[in-house]
Amino acid sequence: MTTAPKHLETPRLILRPFEADDAPAVFAYRSDPLVMKFVPSGPDRSLAQTERLIEQFQEHQRTCGFSKWAITLKATGAVIGDAGLLLLARDYDPEVGHRLAPGDSHPRLAAEGGDAELGYRLSREHWRHGFATESGRAWLGAAFSLFGRERVVAFVHPDHVASIRILSKLGMLCERLTRFYGMEASSYSMTREAWTREVGATRPISTDASR
Repeated sequence: MTTAPKHLETPRLILRPFEADDAPAVFAYRSDPLVMKFVPSGPDRSLAQTERLIEQFQEHQRTCGFSKWAITLKATGAVIGDAGLLLLARDYDPEVGHRLAPGDSHPRLAAEGGDAELGYRLSREHWRHGFATESGRAWLGAAFSLFGRERVVAFVHPDHVASIRILSKLGMLCERLTRFYGMEASSYSMTREAWTREVGATRPISTDASR
């Protein structure tokens, strides 16, 4: 069995699980209305709300071995956003939600659950530097080569041109128009077979399972 990595490394970034003291940095970008424009829940309204979200990410990490992780700059260690995978429940209803609920997930569901959802978010000052593409590529590689997922999906608002461009760069294909927590969204996907054929040979990530 492959040992779950402690972090993912790209040329400019370290992607690592969230820690409790990351909350102020995360709240700084999650409370920005422009950053959260296409998120159904809208901006975080308090630091306590962000702290609860990080706790949910940590619970998902303990159960599944992956979650949304902090995007940090390799040069400084600063937290500039988040990216990662969340496990979807099988036969989910996208109108009301589809991720495994905190407290409901356990190892059997982690093994038998449905698709993994790729997501990413960056603080506004770090837009247009390629960090989302760099993070997304690392997570696709990890999903298929380290975590054994068969399919990764992503949901994006049809007006979110920047995110659509990123998903296209990653090689994800648009499937259909659907709903995402009540919001109109386009569904994108990539299979393990497609990743292996298109980008798997490059293996553009490195990992460290010891720290």
